[in-house]
Amino acid sequence: MPSIKFEGGSVEVDKNGYLKNIYAWNETIAAAIAKREGINKLTEDSLEVIKFLRNYYIKFNSFPLLKMVCSNLDKPSSCMTKPFKMDPLKAWKIAGLPQPVEEALVYLQGPPHPQK
Repeated sequence: MPSIKFEGGSVEVDKNGYLKNIYAWNETIAAAIAKREGINKLTEDSLEVIKFLRNYYIKFNSFPLLKMVCSNLDKPSSCMTKPFKMDPLKAWKIAGLPQPVEEALVYLQGPPHPQK
């Protein structure tokens, strides 16, 4: 089983890097996942967004509308991308949540871009 190592231990992930047990998550694990995703440091703003995603998922078992994340945190509508500088799918993974189902993946990745 793949795992992510962090200071103090390791945690199991699936083949795509999502936590197997969402309740094993903490900020140290979030930092380790972020590093694995190419993000060297999580800011207070990014942690606030990540914690909102976790809490929303745990309460409703779904992904929130992206603009809802920012408005609930009293942040600008671009809070998921600026200064967060992270796509919503990475934020979801760093939040320690399970791999989204196909419908959520389509939503998170946005509409397909036309071929030129």
